[in-house]
Amino acid sequence: MVLLLLSILSSTAIFVVFKLSERLRVRVLPIITINYTVATLLGFFLANKKEFAHNPLYSNWLLIGIIIGVFYIIMFFLLARSTKTAGITPTTIAAKMSVIFPIALSIAIEPNDTLTPIKLSGFFLAIFALVLATYRSDKNSGKEQKLWLPILIFFGMGLTDSLVKYAQSVYITDDLNALFAATVFATSAIIGYTVILFKPEDRIKLLQPRTILVGAILGVANFGSAYFFIAMLNHSTRFHFLDNSTLIGTNNVGIVLVSTLIGLFVFNEKYSWINKVGIAISILAIYTLTMN
Repeated sequence: MVLLLLSILSSTAIFVVFKLSERLRVRVLPIITINYTVATLLGFFLANKKEFAHNPLYSNWLLIGIIIGVFYIIMFFLLARSTKTAGITPTTIAAKMSVIFPIALSIAIEPNDTLTPIKLSGFFLAIFALVLATYRSDKNSGKEQKLWLPILIFFGMGLTDSLVKYAQSVYITDDLNALFAATVFATSAIIGYTVILFKPEDRIKLLQPRTILVGAILGVANFGSAYFFIAMLNHSTRFHFLDNSTLIGTNNVGIVLVSTLIGLFVFNEKYSWINKVGIAISILAIYTLTMN
């Protein structure tokens, strides 16, 4: 339960940092790149030193780690672009509803993970709650929305989370957790720096103290999000705490719930009655998902 809470809080912190970055007027690409650099360093620092006795370049998880790293930073860019062109609502809904992919994979590959009627109802409640909690009325209904980006995000994030789940199930033990995360983030960082080379304005902002500070905080939160998520699943598998599919669903709904509360009480964001109904259903969904 502690690992689940840490996973939710660290993931929520990512959204909080992005929210603060708007007010601090820092550019997104530099802080994303610094974030991956810090996350990489944390991963190597916390990695089990025994793992360095074997060359990571020959590890059986290296390829999938690199693939996940590529997907990580691509999804960041797609999220930013989709929010600008298609709007926050379809982007957020697409991102959160993608949780059904890793949940389905967990049920398919985990021998102790079964689909019960109660759990199935919890999944539907979770998706319904996520839609309501992130709903925003579009006053400018005449504006054409480019829906292909949210659709791409839906499948892209679903695939990315499924790859993480598969890697955790097949390759990643607790000893390998930090090193695997470092490999993923290092891949994303390399891609980020490569892109910055071709963007002069981002190169200038990269070394500004404010950018470094925000990027570093984001990196700690980002690393914690991945590290605690995998540790949570490993712990659950070893001690039969909860089914992995239940944990994944609870984790995502919890992130939405905590983020919504922070937005309401910290950033004074306004929510419609539909959003409030979604928050209430989120609590019910969490309770339902934890029932076996």
